[in-house]
Amino acid sequence: MNSLILEAAAKVLEYPGRPLERRHGPRGYADPRLYKPWPRDDFSFRCVYCLCRERWEPNGQDVFSVEHLHSRSTHPERVNDYAYLLYACSICNACRREAPWPFDPRVEAMAMHLRSLPDGTVEALTRQGAELSDLCHLNRPLLVQFRQSLLEWIAWLVKRDGHEEERALRRILGFPTTCRTCDPGGLPVGTTRRASRRVSLNNASERSCRKCIRILPLPVAG
Repeated sequence: MNSLILEAAAKVLEYPGRPLERRHGPRGYADPRLYKPWPRDDFSFRCVYCLCRERWEPNGQDVFSVEHLHSRSTHPERVNDYAYLLYACSICNACRREAPWPFDPRVEAMAMHLRSLPDGTVEALTRQGAELSDLCHLNRPLLVQFRQSLLEWIAWLVKRDGHEEERALRRILGFPTTCRTCDPGGLPVGTTRRASRRVSLNNASERSCRKCIRILPLPVAG
């Protein structure tokens, strides 16, 4: 089995080891919801809190939305500032509501505060991590059960080490087939156009475009 797939499988639920780095910088929208295509890509199509991915949801991106780092009620001037927008699943978003983040993910890596365990739970490594875990209910029973089942399923596929198993892993670990990076038409002011092929596997801080996705659709993170 491809070594890159094996590495991605081993790190599927790892929190990013570096502070958030944005690849895009759109601006000019009056409604923060219209920014959604860009945080999708910047957050590797997964929830910033629980790490669940669009590919794992039957309704895909419909159950994900733009999230604000700072509460709209306390920081109205940042409502439409892309630098303060995140990407989250609807459940984590609803759990957090407008509570303040206990740390700034643009400055401190998530992995400094949270760690996923083989039993499907999330361990808090710091007081701030514990606060964020409690805010978003990251150890809610159904989510823990899902993560545990996912890890067991991935481990079984890796152990089988066959062609069909590799195809299944590509589907589990892959990106959606389209994104703003793949189809940069109509990008607003401030959005980058990336022509280079970049693949990284630290759940990775860089990701490839459509040409690479067809070859190896691996997951990455900010």
